[in-house]
Amino acid sequence: MTIYTGPEDRPLEVVEEHLSVNTAEVVTGRVHVAVTTQTVEQPVSLSLNRTEVEVVRHELSHTLPPDAPVPQQRIEGNTTIIPILEEIVVVETRLVLRAEVHVTRVTTAETVSTTVPLRRQTANVTRDTDVPPGQIPTGD
Repeated sequence: MTIYTGPEDRPLEVVEEHLSVNTAEVVTGRVHVAVTTQTVEQPVSLSLNRTEVEVVRHELSHTLPPDAPVPQQRIEGNTTIIPILEEIVVVETRLVLRAEVHVTRVTTAETVSTTVPLRRQTANVTRDTDVPPGQIPTGD
């Protein structure tokens, strides 16, 4: 910075200061963290469904007329009915309904109880009191 004073026009030197700020880490203490895991058996109750199938064959002997439609599989309630056909040769071909298979679904529910392991962790934090704050070097 230059300042001019008077008629001599001679520069006058002025000193300038600069500020520099630094930080340093200082450890003020230490802590220990211990983690433990606990396993607890937890009872669980749930409902399971089971479906069983009962198959029954019903013997029939119905001769169908030549122009009758072919019986199709059908469902009545929980029962699926599957027609079993046989073609026999006479002077003409006829469909004879020999049997039907009835498949019935029966669903039951049962409650099952069992235990499952559940884990829980806890942390115990303790401060090290052997070293006074500000006295521990930061090189660890």
